[in-house]
Amino acid sequence: MWQSYGGDATVVKIRITASHAFMVEEKLRHPSQKIINRLDDGSVVIQYRVPKDEFMWWILSLGSNVEVLQPEELQSEILHEIQEIFGIYQ
Repeated sequence: MWQSYGGDATVVKIRITASHAFMVEEKLRHPSQKIINRLDDGSVVIQYRVPKDEFMWWILSLGSNVEVLQPEELQSEILHEIQEIFGIYQ
């Protein structure tokens, strides 16, 4: 998963909310998956080394249940995509 299209692998850190933490706690989604921290609110911080362009679509599929912590470049790309989507529905 997340290597279908290729591209350079990037270290990505995300926080997944408590309601969706099971998605990464119960199943290894990628060989590079590493749980960095389990937070008091039940959310988890996960690190991956994946092609960011391909990984971005999985992040977007989680909606408000995920936050990109690193890298800043991916944060900006996610924000841009969200703004484009918002513009469609105005």
